[in-house]
This record gives sequence, C-alpha cells and structure tokens, in this order.
Amino acid sequence: MTPQTPAPAPSRTEEVLEAENLIDTYQIIAEWIRFADAKAAVTLTVNGVLLGLLIPTLKTYLADTSPHPTAWWTILAGALFLGWLVFLAISAVLAFLCILPIRGEGRRFVLQRTSHFHPAAVAQNYPLADLDRFVRDCDTIDIAGLKREILAAILIDSHLSNAKYGCVTKSIWCLAGSVIFGFVYLLVIQF
Repeated sequence: MTPQTPAPAPSRTEEVLEAENLIDTYQIIAEWIRFADAKAAVTLTVNGVLLGLLIPTLKTYLADTSPHPTAWWTILAGALFLGWLVFLAISAVLAFLCILPIRGEGRRFVLQRTSHFHPAAVAQNYPLADLDRFVRDCDTIDIAGLKREILAAILIDSHLSNAKYGCVTKSIWCLAGSVIFGFVYLLVIQF
C-alpha cells in the first residue's frame, strides 16, 4: 500500500478561472430566478384580465329574469363562478409568493456567508456611502474566500430558484383550473 500523494495546489490562474466558471454558474441560476419571476408576473396579468372579464358577467346573469333550463341552473352558475374565483385567488397568491424576495433561512445564510458577493448581502452589510470600506474588505479576501462565497450563493440561490419554480408552477396549474371553471361558467350563463 503506497501513501497517496496530495494533489498539487492549483495555480492562481486556475483558481481565477474556477472562480469565473462559478460566477457563470451563479449567473445562470440568477436567470432562472428572473424567468420564474417573469412567469409569475404574466400569471398575475392573466389573472387580472380574467377578473376584469368575468366579474361583470355575474351581476348581469343574476339580474336576468329569463327562464333557465332547470331550477338549479343559477346555483350551478354561482358554484362555477365561485370555483373560478377560488382557483384564481390561489393562483394569484402563489404568484405573489414566487415574486417575494429571499426570505427565511436563505436570507440569513445570504447575509452571513456571502457578504462580499451576493447583492442582498452587500447592500445589507455596506451602506452606499461606504464604498471605501467595501473595496478594502474585498481586497482582503483571497480567491479561495471569494470562491467559498460564490459557492454559498450558488447553493442559496439554487434553493431560492427551486422554491420560486414550485410556486409559479402551482400558480399556473391553478390558473389552468380557473380557466376551465371560467369557460364552463361562460357556457352555463348562455342559457
């Protein structure tokens, strides 16, 4: 059995390239977060359009005194409208949860572990007027320290991205449910 020789220490150039690759990975995750936020914004827009289109129809339908196919037809229309409204409200809440910034344990980790790299941590730890202290503190960390902060930011934002995509996916499914209820409701109020 021969003892293993330790791997040679990477050169400064290799460390800088590794840091640049990590920053590229971080930027990809940041794009995923922006894309999830954009999807949530579109979902909220569609929810608002549907809200503006369908709410006025209920008052008109209830005020109409013409006979319906059955005695419970108005109750059916009301139940479909309520189902549409509930799915729409859940979709909107989930979309807003997606758009919310870093929260909970992730926020604490960002502030503690990435004070020279992550925008939220930099803004929290260094006032805008304190540029000299920020630059001085950044000069004191080495490439290995910067890589640790980038890796921490990758982990934190990966979890944030996952949470945002979970919320926006559920929001879109609820929007689909509301569209189905809304479509059937529109069919029902024709009679």
